[in-house]
Amino acid sequence: GLIFNTRLQGSYSFYENGDHQEYLGLGMGPELVFGSFKNKYFDYTRLSVFPFYKFNNGESVFKFDQNLENFTLDIALDQQLMGPLILKSMGTLNLTNDSDNYGEFIDSKISLSWKKRSYEFGIFYQPHNQSGGISFDLFGFQ
Repeated sequence: GLIFNTRLQGSYSFYENGDHQEYLGLGMGPELVFGSFKNKYFDYTRLSVFPFYKFNNGESVFKFDQNLENFTLDIALDQQLMGPLILKSMGTLNLTNDSDNYGEFIDSKISLSWKKRSYEFGIFYQPHNQSGGISFDLFGFQ
């Protein structure tokens, strides 16, 4: 299948000293899905490409909280290996020309998950900050 994802995101921060920082972010991109988990091996692949642009204004009083990356590209690939075992990878590529880390992946994650209809359990590693852990998600609860 072909899915077209969109996102509209905004943020406004006001600080005690009168400084402020805000942005409006827009993104849209395709997601391709092949397969449907009907076969035991390699019957599901998902590829997503999602460009995202932020219109920034102002500055944060905190160095860690600056809106530095105006233009990014999120890339994700999921591949069923066997049964409910899925290998997932995702990364955010910085495409902001005047950024110190232009052309680098500023966020990334590789995971191996056991995915069922109502839950997903897995292990992950984040190369960009050399950390890892376990994850657990429940689906369908409102």
